Amino acid sequence: MGKSPYIKRVATDTDQSADKIFGSWEVTETRGLTQSNNILTAKQVHGGNIVRATQVTNGTEADGIFLTNDSDQAVGVMTADCVPVIIMTENKALALHVSRKTLVNGLLDNVLNYLEPKEIDYIYVGPHICEYHFSFAREELMLRRFRLRFGRATHWHHGSIYLSLKTALQYFFDEWEMHPDKIHYDGRCTYEMLALPSYRRGLDSGQTGKIGSLITAVRRRSVT
Repeated sequence: MGKSPYIKRVATDTDQSADKIFGSWEVTETRGLTQSNNILTAKQVHGGNIVRATQVTNGTEADGIFLTNDSDQAVGVMTADCVPVIIMTENKALALHVSRKTLVNGLLDNVLNYLEPKEIDYIYVGPHICEYHFSFAREELMLRRFRLRFGRATHWHHGSIYLSLKTALQYFFDEWEMHPDKIHYDGRCTYEMLALPSYRRGLDSGQTGKIGSLITAVRRRSVT
């Protein structure tokens, strides 16, 4: 059986965010217009690069940050429809910014350069746009590459192609032979939840000025 996280609810009726305890790690979610000074983030470019927290400087380009539990630093990713994914072992954690482009560009493939699947105790998959709202009117090159690799994560409806980032992630979880009990899904769709930032919802409503981001961070748990 997998290990179950202790979840400390700090939610309201409209925002079901919670601080989540996974073994020796704590995952937090904060909504803001800018990055937090207390959370180390990189410049996200929808690529496949992962860097160690000690290597992040101003302007470092990466869509994943690797952290060990000998640091008190919090590391995180910023999303507004993409998937924040936190992968945790007993003494290591990865914060990943997962999008259709980072999936195609090898971000999840790169995970195995930092940890072994058998080490993984928990995977947290945060709120993101669901397959019912993530559509494109035409299939350009990057979408075609996505469809060819993650066929089960795509479907056509009324001439548009729809993508499921959750299903695409499952390709990797299956490859890593992850027990379902180790994977913890938030379950909220950023497009549908008005309390969460959504770039696609902003486009559809013509309100892209102050969308902001959801900052999902992981840090070593403070034990008192």
